[in-house]
Amino acid sequence: MSPLSLLFRSASLAVVPLLLTGACATHGASRSGTSAGVSAGRATCTTPSAPLRIAGALSAVAAAPAGRAWAVGHYDRKYGGVLVARWDGRAWQRVPAPSRSFGGASANLFGVTAPSADSAWAAGYDRGYHLLILRWNGATWRYVPSPAPKTGLLADVDASSPANAWAVGYTGFTQRPLILHWNGRTWVRQHVPNLHMQGALAGVAAVSRRDAWAVGTVSHKFGQYRPVILHWNGESWQRVASPNQGESSVLNSVTATSTRNAWAVGTASVGTSHRHLLIVRWNGTTWRQVPPPPLPGWGELNAVTASSPTDAWAAGDAGRNHGPITQDHALILHWNGRKWIKLPGSPGDVLGMGANHARGAWAVGVTALKQHSSKTSELFCTRRR
Repeated sequence: MSPLSLLFRSASLAVVPLLLTGACATHGASRSGTSAGVSAGRATCTTPSAPLRIAGALSAVAAAPAGRAWAVGHYDRKYGGVLVARWDGRAWQRVPAPSRSFGGASANLFGVTAPSADSAWAAGYDRGYHLLILRWNGATWRYVPSPAPKTGLLADVDASSPANAWAVGYTGFTQRPLILHWNGRTWVRQHVPNLHMQGALAGVAAVSRRDAWAVGTVSHKFGQYRPVILHWNGESWQRVASPNQGESSVLNSVTATSTRNAWAVGTASVGTSHRHLLIVRWNGTTWRQVPPPPLPGWGELNAVTASSPTDAWAAGDAGRNHGPITQDHALILHWNGRKWIKLPGSPGDVLGMGANHARGAWAVGVTALKQHSSKTSELFCTRRR
């Protein structure tokens, strides 16, 4: 599946906070301690006493200082609009956010980053598929103008500081990869290496002013894709060789903890029905493929986050095809410094993750109640020491 089709999934998402300090399984429990699920290893998961229950979708999450977090997406009501929620350490609460009207199409936010307590960015598209960038100034979310082209989609945003941020996606009509940079004063469109084909960028990781990564996909043949990895060296974006597997491969997410440690994840397929996990790692010199744990059926990874070279998480969904019916469940993997380990999952699909180096990480994923009906829910996972 390409990042574009991934971004436009219609199912709603659940906020699933995960503490990245040990193995983790998805299960529910109240704050009083009664559990409704299972645990794995040293990790347990609980449901906050004040969850966010809104009909809609949360498609990205980012940890903020002091144990806070931001989650963004869209709500389902008539044409819909952007949805922003904040974790204050005790509960998820909806926060007002602006959205401009350009016709009947729904607005959506796909990426969020929080470099400081009083600075955060969210990106996506507005009604009419106009680029949408919002900024948190410590008190309110405000609309920030984006440079031309005005139409398109921003799939991700990341910042190494309040004065250095990157947003990636694709242009509206030509469907070419798009990169924008925040220099502390304004957003500026950046030159993208000529890829000679249509495509999109789905993930970005900002390490410093002189180091950033962007990943995505470009069309190769009819119905086939090739992964794309771009690197910012402080002066320009350059394409870097990326491992390729199968007939069609895409990269959906990237994370980096230093100039010598970065991860990118996605999916590789053979034909139309065999999807396999794709994990690649940057060691400071080259990108190399890292074996994922075996799965009994198909699988894909939509998100990756890391706090150190020995602690990383990847998430997506996996399942089996039973005739015309597809049975899938959330997929969570943990890197322990030696190998990737598969953790017990739950019904649904994880699309985004965000790490907090001090306290843990959050993940957002799909949860459907009935056909065409779903709403958000939360789990919080901690490790018993």
